[in-house]
Amino acid sequence: MVAAPASSFLELPVDIHFEILWHMDLPEALPLLHSASEFFNSRELWSHILHATRKISPISCPPLEDLSLLTCSTLRKIAYRVIFLWKNWSLPSPKARYWSRTETRHYKPASTDECFLAVIPGTHLVVTGSAATEVISCWDTKIGSCVGVMRDVGKLHSVSYPSYGVPGRMVLAYVSSYDSMLTALSVRK
Repeated sequence: MVAAPASSFLELPVDIHFEILWHMDLPEALPLLHSASEFFNSRELWSHILHATRKISPISCPPLEDLSLLTCSTLRKIAYRVIFLWKNWSLPSPKARYWSRTETRHYKPASTDECFLAVIPGTHLVVTGSAATEVISCWDTKIGSCVGVMRDVGKLHSVSYPSYGVPGRMVLAYVSSYDSMLTALSVRK
């Protein structure tokens, strides 16, 4: 006996839905994840989709965080933040958004040969700078090379950046001897 064809997508077997969702990007998968409680409450699906998203763009958690250990609710919050940020960044004038209070690290070189190093959460990127060389560099640790350099920034007097565990992209603020003004450098993959 042959089964009647499914009259709607949701009537297909759950394993077919999971296979389809397994191959979707976050923006494509989000409506389907909301279509049924089995998908919406599946920690495995949210974790897999965010793991795939993390390869393309930083997500709101530290780069070495094991997504499979997070709760389904936490994974959904991370996914919504990713979608919000993507939509915001695509606007002609993106809006600044303050998610939560964050600890900020401040670097004030005691001598001209000191350096700073800051890890950008959710990426393989590291920002380094030196009071002596007047250079700020961005390194991709995954490929092992420098991906961006700012030269002649002046002698760095003060550098501030979010602590390692802060979700999202990084904004580094520094004051240099070049113009004695506060400069903000936004770094994103």
